[in-house]
Amino acid sequence: MRFTIVLALCFIGAASASSLNKRSFLDDIQNNTQNAFHAFEQGPRSL
Repeated sequence: MRFTIVLALCFIGAASASSLNKRSFLDDIQNNTQNAFHAFEQGPRSL
């Protein structure tokens, strides 16, 4: 669980550094968090 949190923080940092548009940045975070939760719900089979 801790590893997942570290990955999420790293991703958010990279996304904020690469994205200058706040609206698209927020959309990217929403989409990626939804994808991450969906993959987590599916379990190792989706990976």
